[in-house]
Amino acid sequence: MNQKPFTSFIMAQLEQKIKTPFSPDQYIALVDVLNKCAKNNHLLNAGGLLPLFKNYYLVLMFGRNLRKSEENVFIDRRHSISIKRYLYFVLLMSCGILISTYISLVWITHF
Repeated sequence: MNQKPFTSFIMAQLEQKIKTPFSPDQYIALVDVLNKCAKNNHLLNAGGLLPLFKNYYLVLMFGRNLRKSEENVFIDRRHSISIKRYLYFVLLMSCGILISTYISLVWITHF
């Protein structure tokens, strides 16, 4: 049976006394549902560790939003953004780009 990491993690968390009553068909159906929940529909899904002062995990995902039930909430949030939040976001992104550029330059010149 092919299980994704998400499914394996969830199934490993179940106690044996809970898994035991499942028939083989029920167990396979449960694994199938969990595999569908873990489905990845992103065009870009990259992740890795950044060893700065501590290890930080970086995730970059890009793709269409397929969550139909929450779509109206996101549209409302998009319209209510203030200039202050937008400027804060631009400042934060700029600092991130500057820091990553600095780290890259230090790393390149060091080696």
